[in-house]
Amino acid sequence: MNTGEKNYNHNNSSYRYVCLLTEIKSGTSKSFSIKTKQQKNAAIAVFNLNGKFYATSNSCIHKGGPLSQGFLDGDIVTCP
Repeated sequence: MNTGEKNYNHNNSSYRYVCLLTEIKSGTSKSFSIKTKQQKNAAIAVFNLNGKFYATSNSCIHKGGPLSQGFLDGDIVTCP
């Protein structure tokens, strides 16, 4: 079935299972720690924006604050 979106290879090693979709309500975020390919811990923040999920580093480049605890305004997150 073609939904118009890119077909992704879910066997790709860059994919990580972090939680169920229902664990992050729309308009909120959650932080996770994952292992990189180099087996280092990486803190990420996952945001649910109207059913679309986005992941980024959980550390703000401004002062290192946790972005998962920041404030969402549309698709913009401001560190706490």
